[in-house]
Amino acid sequence: MLNNQQVMQKLQWFYALERTQVDSYQAQSQAVQDPYVRRALRRIATIEQQQVDNTADAIRQRGGVPAPPLPALA
Repeated sequence: MLNNQQVMQKLQWFYALERTQVDSYQAQSQAVQDPYVRRALRRIATIEQQQVDNTADAIRQRGGVPAPPLPALA
């Protein structure tokens, strides 16, 4: 069984992963020309953002603070 610190580490890891997914899908949606693909990528980004929000809530409920975003790569 995981202790609270281990749970928080897993949540923070998942939170960072999901934020990266949102950024990736948003960037891809801006890069594609096909309007249907663009719409699908934006929808996926929205779903991923809901997971980011849920994970952030889980972190806060356990007394933590969601990790700040990493700087964008140039």
